[in-house]
Amino acid sequence: MSNISGKLTDFIYEVYEKIGTRPAGSSKEEMASHLVKTKLKDNSDEVFSETFKCNPRAIQHLITFLCTSYCFALLIYQIYPLLAFLIIVFSFVSLIFSRMFDIHIIDFFIKKQISQNIFAKLKPQSETKSILIFSAHIDSPYVMKIFEEPFRKYIFLIKNTLIFLFSSLGLISLLDTFHWIPTFTAFFYVIPFVGILLVILFQFLMVTYDESFGANDNLSGVTIILELAKYFFYNRLQNTEIWICVFGSEECGTVGSTFFVGEHYKELKNKARVLNLDSVASGDLYVINKESDVRGYHDKNMIESVLFAGKIANVRIKERAINGGSTDATPFSWEKIPATSIVAMDKCGIPIKYHVKDDLPQYISDIQLQDVYKICVGVANIIDGK
Repeated sequence: MSNISGKLTDFIYEVYEKIGTRPAGSSKEEMASHLVKTKLKDNSDEVFSETFKCNPRAIQHLITFLCTSYCFALLIYQIYPLLAFLIIVFSFVSLIFSRMFDIHIIDFFIKKQISQNIFAKLKPQSETKSILIFSAHIDSPYVMKIFEEPFRKYIFLIKNTLIFLFSSLGLISLLDTFHWIPTFTAFFYVIPFVGILLVILFQFLMVTYDESFGANDNLSGVTIILELAKYFFYNRLQNTEIWICVFGSEECGTVGSTFFVGEHYKELKNKARVLNLDSVASGDLYVINKESDVRGYHDKNMIESVLFAGKIANVRIKERAINGGSTDATPFSWEKIPATSIVAMDKCGIPIKYHVKDDLPQYISDIQLQDVYKICVGVANIIDGK
């Protein structure tokens, strides 16, 4: 196993002291990407930078749209139930298209910003028979108060309740439009009416302008793959080419990785495998088999390689699904490119210090970063040996 130069937390502290928070599309994100590019130039054969447009607050805009639509539909139901039903349907369609098909209807009305991906290539000793991509995202998140106590443990209950409220309002609007069971609909309306309090609370907890530094989410992943670049620059694999990819704009809907897949699909489709790292610095380590919210179903062979590498390195890691959110592995899996992510989570199934103000360097475990690093090296050796 390679020797790590210094502590893996050194890079995280460097960004903390020189740059700070890095929201998608911001000048600080660009500065952080430039820092990454500078470091990769000394430890790779080629380094590339690609720019693209993003809506920096796409998730926040989507949440605001959904909550506003619910309140408007609730009021308009009293006058015109059919319109209320259509509003609910359009809200669901917008959510599904955005999360599962990367079609962001609201983005057409929002001014875009410029973001960037940085990636480097390290050639193998012999002919390139496969490509292994190690990836992580450089942008930092906005604070979402729902991930703080006391709400954190109830996140998935709140999510399912909101789905029920939207569905209930849509159902009674449809029934009332055609005058089916009018007494029932009049009584049932009480549920979504009272539920407006939860919708307003959800909006307040999810949409803020406060910025999280993002030490765990996701400088923890970036610092590991920068160290992997150093290792594989001096320890070339036999037939596997290594790509180190640092994506921008993950926090607004995996925009950077989606752009990257579209730009390089022809080169990657028959050769590439992807191991993405996201929020890996603290908590129990998991390799992700499914991302339910975004139709992300990850590759079984990649998952088995990660689990086997963990066993060899004597690092505890288990397999599980993510029940909310998404990672940069999903755009690859959408296109049938074998991919998965490593994520560290607590007993609630949420990363530590996720989307909170105090996601700071002092809470990062350098030992766990090294454990994830060992797994990554092991996965590369397994894939190169096949």
